[in-house]
Amino acid sequence: MKQEIALSQLSQLLDLPFLEGLVCSSNQGKESPGYDNSVFFDTHQHMTGKSGADVWVQTAIQIFDFMPNGHKTTFDYQVGLNQLDYKLALYKSIRKSYRARTEPLFPVCHEQIHLAVLGLILSKQEERAMFVMRLAAMLLPCYLVAELSTLLKFLHVVRESVEPKIRANQSNNDCVLNDFSGIFYMGYKLLSDQRRMLLLLLLHYSDSLASVPCSVQLTLERTLESVKSGDDTPTPSILFCDNLTPQEYEAQQAATTEMAIISLVKNVIEDTTLPLKEKQKHIKGFHKHHPQIMNKYFSDIA
Repeated sequence: MKQEIALSQLSQLLDLPFLEGLVCSSNQGKESPGYDNSVFFDTHQHMTGKSGADVWVQTAIQIFDFMPNGHKTTFDYQVGLNQLDYKLALYKSIRKSYRARTEPLFPVCHEQIHLAVLGLILSKQEERAMFVMRLAAMLLPCYLVAELSTLLKFLHVVRESVEPKIRANQSNNDCVLNDFSGIFYMGYKLLSDQRRMLLLLLLHYSDSLASVPCSVQLTLERTLESVKSGDDTPTPSILFCDNLTPQEYEAQQAATTEMAIISLVKNVIEDTTLPLKEKQKHIKGFHKHHPQIMNKYFSDIA
């Protein structure tokens, strides 16, 4: 029922013309494809010694629980590494594993949602943008949300850390954005800067992605109370969709993406705080990735 409520609130916030296909398969009973990571815990104990727990190492070890069997072969631990080198080796191993993935962390079927979130970011509505992200997360399988939350927590720790430096000529924040924005949004028709903006939002609110919004929880409680009291009146916040044929689904998905692009382009054009150079960069990206939509509605803008 929480997913139906989240779908309804998304449709109201983003004016989505259809909802089918946004709920990803839960694959009930599927467990995280982890492996025996005792080698990392043993190494962690050796590296931290009496200095206590290290949050960089702890969150890295938690991510290994989501890695496929055999991933430990990609972790090149060498005896004699100092603690900073060990932490850097963990980061590089995690980055290598995620770069080997063939699918984005966020499913491509949610592209319309993330385009709308990008529009909210550009219009300086970050809190509302993150609220939409939290609603969208409720449509994902639980194990994927857990993985996303753990990875974001680790990346937030890395970007806030002074040492170790990922690369000498870049801040850790830039390294994280450059290394992982394409992983989160692989297959999305976005510029690299736009991917970075979306990931930066997630990192700013890294602790809240998996939390259920209060509005969803309140609607759920009211619905359950109505059921207990015998009230058959449907709760306004819950919507149900008719089944669509594959052709109807593709047509509606194209229509929704078109609406999201139009709204996003208008936000860029009308944003008085966005420098002209930045506007031109975004517009150029839209022309590159969505030429038909741009030629249809914005042919006079280059």
